[in-house]
Amino acid sequence: MPDGVYNPYQTVLALGQLSIPFIRPGAASTTIAVQTGSNIAAVCTTMATMPGWAASQPVYVYLAANSLASGVPATAGYYYGVLQSTSAITIYNNPYSNVAMGGTGGTPIIPAILNTWSSITNSTITPTTNSVTLAYQFQVLGGTLSGISDAIRITSTDYSFTNSTNSKSFAIYAGTNGTTGDTQVMSSSDATSGHLSWAAPVYTARNRLTTTAQVWAYDKFSSGNGGSTGGNVYTSLNTANPFYISFSLNTAAVTDFVAHEHVSIEMIRGI
Repeated sequence: MPDGVYNPYQTVLALGQLSIPFIRPGAASTTIAVQTGSNIAAVCTTMATMPGWAASQPVYVYLAANSLASGVPATAGYYYGVLQSTSAITIYNNPYSNVAMGGTGGTPIIPAILNTWSSITNSTITPTTNSVTLAYQFQVLGGTLSGISDAIRITSTDYSFTNSTNSKSFAIYAGTNGTTGDTQVMSSSDATSGHLSWAAPVYTARNRLTTTAQVWAYDKFSSGNGGSTGGNVYTSLNTANPFYISFSLNTAAVTDFVAHEHVSIEMIRGI
């Protein structure tokens, strides 16, 4: 279609959105205290303070396998919780169903039924550090990018974390596996600001005049502090088939929390 001619099929479509934060919790000292509620929920206290967060806010919290009891949870992952304060969360046995948990990810929701744990015997949790965990994950259905110049735009990405000199890192992966074995298309780290955000639009993956090759590049970059490493990244995904966009969190110190608070994933129809 000639430049300047209105194209009713050229549009931006919202595909997925993260509005319930994912948290890698930290400890106020060296461990997080665990109490057992009357409904066998895990009430975690003495956590690293999360400034600006409000009681009753829904979240998904990372738990390592066996962190509450032997075999509880059986699988490491992010489980639904409700903030009691800026340093305490009640966590339920409602996992976020990304690939690691046997699902396909998608926009996280507040569970209709809050499941309890079979048992809680551990009185403390030592936060997991120096290991990349995939949190929010979105499956782009096959054929979504059907045009040879269609694009995916990742926008309004926002993280918060403990204001410390310890390293906190974030990354985005794209591929058919939904694991860290997929191509890392973006990485970033921050140590001291306590907040990192990217203005919209931030990152675009566009078909390179074929549905089997893409370039991932920044449209516009803005951050509270920190930055991204590397330049353009090239992938050879066949967008006629499903693929995943996955977001990871990592922290180096048990006393630091890190959270992915928001992101939007959009499809831009090419000309």
